[in-house]
Amino acid sequence: MTSEDLGMVYRLREIAGQFGLELTGDGDIEIHSLCGLSDNQTGCLSYISHKRYKREAVASDIPAFVTTPENPIDGKACLFHEQPEYVMALIAARFAPIQYAQGDRVHATAVIHETASVHASVEVGPNVVVGGDCEIGKGTRL
Repeated sequence: MTSEDLGMVYRLREIAGQFGLELTGDGDIEIHSLCGLSDNQTGCLSYISHKRYKREAVASDIPAFVTTPENPIDGKACLFHEQPEYVMALIAARFAPIQYAQGDRVHATAVIHETASVHASVEVGPNVVVGGDCEIGKGTRL
């Protein structure tokens, strides 16, 4: 199921505003999903974290990128942050809400090491791994 199937479409300016990102280019671009640079999909937001990918980004059909301020992508709308990978992970949460019932605190595919300390209020989503001796505090959503 894609974000488009769920009716999640955001204008680039909405994403910039929610995450406090500087925006250059067309803020009215509709973003339906996220994709990797090699996926080359229109309607998606992608990122690059190194200038060696700039040429491929410019040539792509992807309309918008998260990138570092010193690495704008010519001809594309850009959202700037010093850590593009980090911001993309935050943005991804808008497009992929947790798909399990609210009463379920730990998804069946999650793995929690026996030495981890996890507060009873913590929600653990699909495929999350909590390693040994980790401490996860009250109200955390993974």
